[in-house]
Amino acid sequence: MDDHTALIRATLDHIHQGVCIFNKENRLVGWNQQVANMLSLKLTQFRVGADFDFLFRRLQDELRIQSGTSPASVLAWVEDRGPRPPLRFEVRQRQGRVFDIFAQEMPDRGFVISFTDVTAERRAAAALRAANDLLEARVEARTAEIAVALADAERANASKSRFVAAASHDLLQPLSAAKLYCASLADDTLAPAQTEILSKALNALNSVEDIIGALMDISQLETGNAPVRVGAVDLGRVLRQLGDELHPAARAKGLDLRIRPSHALVQTDASYLRRILQNLIGNAIRYTRTGRVLVGTRTDGDALRIEVWDTGPGIPLAEHENIYKEFHRIDPAANTGNGLGLGLAIVERACALLDHPHGMHTRLGRGTCFHLTVPRAGLPPRDAALPAPEPGTDLAGLIVLLVEADSQTRRALSGLMERWGVEVLDVASGTEAAALLAEIDLVPDAMLIDAPVDDGHAGLALIARLRAQFGQVPCRMLTADCTPGLGADCVLMDVSLLLEPVDPAALAFFLASARVSG
Repeated sequence: MDDHTALIRATLDHIHQGVCIFNKENRLVGWNQQVANMLSLKLTQFRVGADFDFLFRRLQDELRIQSGTSPASVLAWVEDRGPRPPLRFEVRQRQGRVFDIFAQEMPDRGFVISFTDVTAERRAAAALRAANDLLEARVEARTAEIAVALADAERANASKSRFVAAASHDLLQPLSAAKLYCASLADDTLAPAQTEILSKALNALNSVEDIIGALMDISQLETGNAPVRVGAVDLGRVLRQLGDELHPAARAKGLDLRIRPSHALVQTDASYLRRILQNLIGNAIRYTRTGRVLVGTRTDGDALRIEVWDTGPGIPLAEHENIYKEFHRIDPAANTGNGLGLGLAIVERACALLDHPHGMHTRLGRGTCFHLTVPRAGLPPRDAALPAPEPGTDLAGLIVLLVEADSQTRRALSGLMERWGVEVLDVASGTEAAALLAEIDLVPDAMLIDAPVDDGHAGLALIARLRAQFGQVPCRMLTADCTPGLGADCVLMDVSLLLEPVDPAALAFFLASARVSG
């Protein structure tokens, strides 16, 4: 028995935990040296037969229970006469050491208490919590900084868009007047050298117009805040309007522009679809020197594939990815126009915005086909296209109502149309227009209505009032505002946009169309 006791004592002294053993009368019968070291007590204070209550009271000033266990609950566990479940809690010593205490009943109703030093673990956990709190604080601070930066960037983008719109409008007004005055001079008898200079001036003005329009488009697409209004769109109407605008440019280059009629309804944003097709057809006209440009559609399951073919030089394989980059042109020297190379960048971003798949195939020296796929919507419309005007249609005697707030543009437009024999009723506002028409009791053959840059829908409201009074008079909206919402509403009202600076050829084509439809 002595040897067995010595073995147990040696075992207890060599484990890293402190151990105390109490009998069923709650008196100390065994312990090891580690428990005295942990509790900073002399071994002489541990004696056989010491009562648990006595030792517990001696240690209460030295140790503080950390967990939800209280001193009273510990004493109640010790005094419990029934079966006792294991008890576990933590205490903190004055010096800062933390012990994990585990008490368990023995078969003879005595119990063993073990002390495990968990100071290092608790310090590591505390350090980890502090690091986590610091990291969370830094993340929150960084998130706040990013939110502020994002808000600043959004405000800057919005401010940039407003600035581009306002600046472009301010630039386009005098530019439009300059183009109209140049067009008026072209009707006079000029010397060949003067005619050449005038032609170069008009080309330069057209280039400035294209650049400003492209910058406005790309600016709106970059912000990501441009509204998208998807609905059923009459594709045939969009194609007819584009034909009215682009046929003069094609004829000026000797190209045969053919736009096959369509009676399909497609699910898209009317204004963005118009921009995409305008850029694709405009590019085809710009880069094709001889031959023709063909626009048509093919059925593709539940969708419609719109294709723009040209007989241009084709696109080298190495440039297939580059053509969609901003400000990139394959061969600037071969480009008969002076654009910035933004047309296809606008097409790609607008198609991505609308989720319309697009692509291209080309053959060097033979031509290129750009295409996009749009979903169908509902049944096709039954309205028929207006007959296209013949080149050189006589405009003499045509009565046109012109509402233009800018006096310089109004004078230039009036002067140009009067030289064509058009009778112009020019006013500065919708109020003046209503008063004038009521006074002379006359229905105009066509209307040109200015749309203010800060409220393009005010122009549409005026058109609606005038049409309610005089019937479905052919009308064009004069605007430098290319926002998607305005373009979509114009399509719904069967009103085409005549973008400023006004192209004299497009204006003449519209007036000729109005005479034919009348």
